[in-house]
Amino acid sequence: MRLVQFAYDYIENSGNIENSRSKSKLTRISHERLGAGPAIPLIYEFMKKENPGMASCLETGAGAKTPDEINSHDVITAALEKQDALCKKVVDKFSEIFAV
Repeated sequence: MRLVQFAYDYIENSGNIENSRSKSKLTRISHERLGAGPAIPLIYEFMKKENPGMASCLETGAGAKTPDEINSHDVITAALEKQDALCKKVVDKFSEIFAV
């Protein structure tokens, strides 16, 4: 699964605010790790990579954030209130993982 492979690198190397506690070499990625709230910025970055032509309101315009500043609340709010297409994909994927 491409998401799991992406997660290894992201968790070990990302400076994202919600990933600040996980800076060790990983031997596995659990389902629980991808189905918890702090995984949303990880899934956001994965979806950005998988959909390079799809821009997000989180990183453009007034109040733009860097990838390291984006948190779960930002993504969910952009998906639900601003109908951001990329963020909606993230929420859909997170919901799919969480439901399993």
